Amino acid sequence: MVRKRPGEGKEKSMEQIRPIPGYEEFYLIDITTKEGKCFSKRTGEYLSDQYSERDNRNYWGLYKDGKQIRQQSARWIAITFPELVENEYFEGAVIDHKDTDRMNNQPSNLRWVTPKGNSNNPLTMIHNAEAHKGVFVNHPKLSKAVEQYSV
Repeated sequence: MVRKRPGEGKEKSMEQIRPIPGYEEFYLIDITTKEGKCFSKRTGEYLSDQYSERDNRNYWGLYKDGKQIRQQSARWIAITFPELVENEYFEGAVIDHKDTDRMNNQPSNLRWVTPKGNSNNPLTMIHNAEAHKGVFVNHPKLSKAVEQYSV
């Protein structure tokens, strides 16, 4: 199946399709979908998302000068649409999905934060508490017997 080039078919605004800084000759990012898509100018097709079950994120591996750089698709999107992301990039910053949906890569849902700020997202804390509810009870590696001594 051949995928359409960005801008073909339904009307898409050029504000939603942009070249990736540093990769302008090779790739475009299309944010007309919730997940965002990366278009290769070389092949004329959208890249397949590389999904990681370990951390439940999509990645894109982009090539330049014979080397591949593999990063979260959300990070590529934040780099390409910086004015739409909540904070500016700073050294050591990571991407936080405000709504905790790692597949929602709309720039308005992304923000640059410290790793601690990422884990302190209130929605992330609620999500993690619900996801791990009861996981540590009687876990052989995480639990140990407690003996009580009285005087």
